[in-house]
Amino acid sequence: MPDRAEGFKSSVSPSLATSFEKGGHHFYSTHAMFYLKVTDLTKSYTSKVLVDHVNFTISKGQKVALVAKNGAGKSTLLKLLMKELDLSDGTIERREGVRI
Repeated sequence: MPDRAEGFKSSVSPSLATSFEKGGHHFYSTHAMFYLKVTDLTKSYTSKVLVDHVNFTISKGQKVALVAKNGAGKSTLLKLLMKELDLSDGTIERREGVRI
């Protein structure tokens, strides 16, 4: 079992956005359209887990701040969101045209 760093853990309530798949296409409800949806995101380096099963959704009009101690994985999380690092596990979904 890997040692856990003082990294990110999910503490954000589940999104109101709903999705379903039909015919190989993903559909999302219009009442809670998200710009960014992160599900069970995990990133570890060897035995050090920096981002641990993080879940969150950012919807239109939301303001977001990222605050944590030095070495907690803030930069790693941002690099994952920008596709500069490969995920260890989980998914990141972006609405078309979203820039980070």
